[in-house]
Amino acid sequence: METALKKKKKKTCKVIIDTIQKEYDHVHKKKNTDIYIRSSKPINIYQKRIIKLLNTNTSQVANIIEGNNKNVNNSKDMPNEQVCIYAVGSNIIRSSYLLQDIVNYYCKFLTSISATKQSTNTNKTNNTNISATSNKNANTKAPAKIKHTDYSAHLDININSETLSMNDNIISNTYIINDIFLNDNYDSLINFAKTPYNPKLHKYSERTKERRVTYVSISIKKKNKTI
Repeated sequence: METALKKKKKKTCKVIIDTIQKEYDHVHKKKNTDIYIRSSKPINIYQKRIIKLLNTNTSQVANIIEGNNKNVNNSKDMPNEQVCIYAVGSNIIRSSYLLQDIVNYYCKFLTSISATKQSTNTNKTNNTNISATSNKNANTKAPAKIKHTDYSAHLDININSETLSMNDNIISNTYIINDIFLNDNYDSLINFAKTPYNPKLHKYSERTKERRVTYVSISIKKKNKTI
């Protein structure tokens, strides 16, 4: 009888809600030439931006092609822009693809200029010696192959990496809730909202968790005397 008269205890459970406040190393002075890779943006957007920054002195290319030595000498005193690429986590792989695309872009550009100069010189030689070589077709040598363009002679690339230690603040709120309020229905939600706050059923705590972040920085600069 006594057991029957006793009120049945309501079943309860603990619900823990963690809020993570991540620590960041903020950039106080971000330059116009600093590029931070984000996963939300496609790589080609960064590629266009970087090439535009590197080609600040683009007029020097036209002066070299046209043979305007005066303007070429004047442009030598203008410093070339240095672009810095920063990437963290999974974006490090994307930054390597971005660097590969930029190098390929300049290699193709330099190869096209080299091919244009070589074809021009070949045409001049053929026009001058056309009568002398008409009877020597059998001994004609094959045209020289275009040399592979070495980007290292035109681009100065430095890659560095570093690991940062971050201390994240984790806030934990532990609630003791009756099982009846965990039912997925509208009435239970209303009843839970009507329940007065009881500090005995709520526990608040804070703790610090260390997090290590590895980032990569890639600096790209066009060398003088080049494109």
